[in-house]
Amino acid sequence: MGMELRKNPQMKRALDNFKAVLDLRINHSDINDAQIKRIIGVIDRAALEIAELD
Repeated sequence: MGMELRKNPQMKRALDNFKAVLDLRINHSDINDAQIKRIIGVIDRAALEIAELD
């Protein structure tokens, strides 16, 4: 499935953008525990919303 996702140019762009933003935010800036918890919440909510798609 991972390879299938990467074959779609829009999906590849979205996943690459997500990874880049997450890397910049977590690894290359000052971030506190509250911000990390908020990011985790955003990711969890996005995963749930995707899982609930028809």
